Amino acid sequence: MEASKEFEMIWQGICPSKIEMFAWQLLRGRVLVSSVLQRFGLNPNFCVNCAMCKSEEETIDHLFLHCRWTQEVWGQCMEWWGVKWCRNETLKEWALGWSGLCPKAKHGRAWNSLFFYCDLDGVGGKESGGLS
Repeated sequence: MEASKEFEMIWQGICPSKIEMFAWQLLRGRVLVSSVLQRFGLNPNFCVNCAMCKSEEETIDHLFLHCRWTQEVWGQCMEWWGVKWCRNETLKEWALGWSGLCPKAKHGRAWNSLFFYCDLDGVGGKESGGLS
């Protein structure tokens, strides 16, 4: 995804700025998940497995898209909205295609922001010490 498309999707002024900032960092690959911390040699004895499922390496794509817990959150949200979806390989790919899933075109800006609200509240919410 080009930076300009990322920029247009995120910086709309609909979400609180802390959500927009985290979403920007997320799509740019700048979120410090355990695999990134390990790669940079920060806390080398730290387990790199996902903090939620404990079975896969914790990468941005795993934590926010592929983890079985995350899939449950996304699946429930999509069911509520009546949207058919399939998982992409990367979060960037899914974010790029997100606007095409919108059930009503008139809700486009709000729908784009919803991607980050769901992802951050569902996965990084209060239970896991996230942004909420």
